Amino acid sequence: MTTTQFLIDTPLAAVERTAPHFAEVHFKPGAVLTVAGIAAILTAREVMGRVGPHQALIVFPAEETDFDMTMITADHYKGRPVEEFTSSVAWVARNEYNERFFRLYFS
Repeated sequence: MTTTQFLIDTPLAAVERTAPHFAEVHFKPGAVLTVAGIAAILTAREVMGRVGPHQALIVFPAEETDFDMTMITADHYKGRPVEEFTSSVAWVARNEYNERFFRLYFS
């Protein structure tokens, strides 16, 4: 079985469908998380999800990732059919700072 790789480059990350049911989001070094940037990533994943839901692997760079404070209080999934294009999500922090940020954001 062959799969077509599908890549969408956003300002913050490269979003790639690497298998029929798997997408990877690789954040760019130096990216600053913003509401608009996260929206672009979710839009890319939604486009990829039109062929069926996928598992998503979200990978941050090895260095600390900065963020805009408005990003942390936004409901990024509001109004999006996330359940239709996502079956599961895993986050790769790669350092203690990013891990603390994730814990704060998801709490």
